Amino acid sequence: MKKFVASILVILIISQTLVNVGILMYYTINKAYIARQLCVNRNNPNMHCEGHCYLSKQLKKAEEGEQKQASALSKERDEIPCQKKTELDQPVIVYHVLAEARTAEEAAPLTGTTRALVKPPAA
Repeated sequence: MKKFVASILVILIISQTLVNVGILMYYTINKAYIARQLCVNRNNPNMHCEGHCYLSKQLKKAEEGEQKQASALSKERDEIPCQKKTELDQPVIVYHVLAEARTAEEAAPLTGTTRALVKPPAA
């Protein structure tokens, strides 16, 4: 069952990335029909458009569809509710570990409450 689901997901991801290839293949196969029937410039043969206008419209449509999907996905991610934060029973004290052993004179700037935070608690 897992292999089946994984293969379906792989096919969906690959098909999404191959949309432009499909549009190009359709254009290549039906180039004569597109140039004769669907081309905007079919009445003006001097432009030598041959359906490129139709192709660019289709590629732009596909790109807009991808952008809509991406924006919809980002909206879904933004709408995920946050979990409620709970209060801690005891205060959290972060201890600073000195890299080198210091004497009391070198540690003089650490006075008062700050110095109390630097020392580990008595056992």
